[in-house]
Amino acid sequence: MSFFYFFILGFSLIAMSKEIDSLPCMYQNLFKVRTVTAFIRFEDSDFQITENATNNDDKKESAFRQKLKECFHLLKSAQKGFADEGYEVQTLRIATNSFGEWACDASSAGSSSSDMVLKNRLAMLDQCLDDYDVNFCALGPARNVQEIGLCPAIVEASPRFSCSANIDACDVQSATAAANAILKISTLGEGDPQSSLAGGIGNFRFCAAASCCVPFIPFFPAAKCDSNASGISFALGLENGSLAREILSKCNGLEDLKHVLKQEFTNALSPLERISKEVASKSSFPVKYLGIDSSFNPSLEDEGSIAAAIEQLKEVPCFGGVGTLAAAAAITTTIQSLPIKLIGYCGLMLPVLEDQRLSELASETPSKLKISQLLNISSVCGVGIDTVPIPGKCSADSISSLILDMSGLAARWDKSLSCRVFPLPGEDTGSFTKFDSPYLCNSRVFDVS
Repeated sequence: MSFFYFFILGFSLIAMSKEIDSLPCMYQNLFKVRTVTAFIRFEDSDFQITENATNNDDKKESAFRQKLKECFHLLKSAQKGFADEGYEVQTLRIATNSFGEWACDASSAGSSSSDMVLKNRLAMLDQCLDDYDVNFCALGPARNVQEIGLCPAIVEASPRFSCSANIDACDVQSATAAANAILKISTLGEGDPQSSLAGGIGNFRFCAAASCCVPFIPFFPAAKCDSNASGISFALGLENGSLAREILSKCNGLEDLKHVLKQEFTNALSPLERISKEVASKSSFPVKYLGIDSSFNPSLEDEGSIAAAIEQLKEVPCFGGVGTLAAAAAITTTIQSLPIKLIGYCGLMLPVLEDQRLSELASETPSKLKISQLLNISSVCGVGIDTVPIPGKCSADSISSLILDMSGLAARWDKSLSCRVFPLPGEDTGSFTKFDSPYLCNSRVFDVS
């Protein structure tokens, strides 16, 4: 056969491959892009022009506004790219480096001048986010006890703001400071039922995170940009409980889970990677695509529970019981080895108030789910303790000990773990939560002891 024949055949195969890659994925309707998160590093000098400006033109040209403008254009471009191919993007988010590097003077934290700088810069940032219609912004982690003390003020400053606290293993002072911040945040909005913070819900936007947590996690509130990063980058997080259920239903137990999950999950995510790379390559300014957080993340929709999806495996008769660790380990190993660009937790997300099956297990009498079980499962899969309701009068010492358990486990195994608990004013162990939210389900309040 002639060289020309093989040339035409090869060209046809390449064209066919591109056409197949652009076809709708069979799993497309079973998951959503929970977040496209853009990461940007701020510096103190980014805000100087605005603070010293004497006219509106100078304010518009400030570095922090220019950075946010580019983030906005990137996020909108990504949203359009996914929407054009039939993927729903639920949220557009921005995450920065530690707020202590740009929003305040940590050395004088608590002074009137430092508090005024923080208040002014948060107001400037909030206004700019409003101008660009970005409703979610993580301000990075507090790095020490002084900065942890500022976290309640950040959460209170705007419903757009989230933040976290870095906790080293055995750092009792920082863990205690984080526990006190959690308790303070739980009381914000008291007396105002219309407040977005009422009922202890403010802790939805704050967590204690192990210091070994990697940067560029797209999920909040632990999201953070690296302090040495340059330019703008972005990553994806998913809501994929229904997809997990569908794929795991095809497995003949643990024996073929790794093969089936790897193949089917890769098929589902590959189009997202292609679209993301196209968004980055077509940008009018330098943009880096970081990857996809392949974590299994539940939804409150029917069949959206991750716990229920795992219970389809014959080795797991009831989530939290025998077989759960083996399944969690096998799933995590697999989703961390997909042949696509990965970033973030890449584990099992088990948020009690966002997973119907977990809330059901916790609500049984006696409860079939305890905090110790969730920590135990985190040892093989991540992501830590998430949206767990606890008594409003829980002591700071008890919460601090829980945070230290999390950070110790994370440090021992070099895992990205976090602790997000909701002390609920007026509620005690065993009582039922009373959330009236499309984003949370209700459950029994956990015992922390």
